[in-house]
Amino acid sequence: MERYFALKIAVAYFILGFLWILFSDYLLISFIEDLSTLTLWQNYKGWFYIAVTALMLYWLIRRQMKRKNRLLDELEAARLKAEESDRLKTAFLSNMSHEIRTPLNGILGFSNLISEENVSVEQKQLYLKQINSNGKLLLKIINDIIEVSKIQEDQLAINYEQVDLSLLLDNFIKAYTLNGNTFKKKGLELRVLNRLESESLIIETDPSRLLQVLVNLMDNAIKYTSEGWIAIGYRLENSEVQIWIEDTGSGITPENQEIIFERFKQTSTSKKTGAGFGLGLSISKGIVEALQGTIELESAPGRGSRFLIKLPTKTAPQT
Repeated sequence: MERYFALKIAVAYFILGFLWILFSDYLLISFIEDLSTLTLWQNYKGWFYIAVTALMLYWLIRRQMKRKNRLLDELEAARLKAEESDRLKTAFLSNMSHEIRTPLNGILGFSNLISEENVSVEQKQLYLKQINSNGKLLLKIINDIIEVSKIQEDQLAINYEQVDLSLLLDNFIKAYTLNGNTFKKKGLELRVLNRLESESLIIETDPSRLLQVLVNLMDNAIKYTSEGWIAIGYRLENSEVQIWIEDTGSGITPENQEIIFERFKQTSTSKKTGAGFGLGLSISKGIVEALQGTIELESAPGRGSRFLIKLPTKTAPQT
């Protein structure tokens, strides 16, 4: 392609040069009769042609250099992306092997213990409970990996329907307050901040996906809040639904806020507690964006965190 372009430029330059020399001479002769004046103008004409040639060569060289620099930049960006992808893959395999091995070891260990003859019925029940718990953890890890893959390939299934937001959030709150009352166990207060003007608000969204995000955010808030309160609030603002979960937990440093929604990235607090391997918030962000919304974070170390979800009340047609 470049060869044909260079050939076209050369042919066009030759034709234009030939026409310039031919017709400019006829033009000068028709207007100028004095030989010395004619010679002077022919010199001017030659210098003009040289100047135009120099400018054209300058433009072509600059154009080629810009293209070369652009290709080099794209190549460097591709190299960095490949290195980052390789680093993430290595981190993923390392974290995944550790995360999967932990519940598997629990399942295998308690399975061996339960088969021993001197194990009492109470101990067997305890071992079965541990096997069940580790099995659920293993299933969650596998589901998270599948979800990340779907989000990355833009194949996340979204089923829109009309949803009563107030009813959905009411059921969500009841699941936490009635199921063993997680908040009382940790001595936390649950605050509900309903800023809606009416008792119900119908929006178009995927209720199961929205609940998936809310459960993940609430579980994180409970996990990293040792005292104080956790609040869930919702309101309608400019045809946009805003839902937020706020806590008085440990908070997130500014440098960690920049990476917290990235895959396989963990804060220092997460690494210390061994809580997951950096997929939950990445999945939540992917789901919210698939719902045509956004998710934002406000946090400071020692002052808690606030995750804000913004969703349209009516879903725009997919293109």
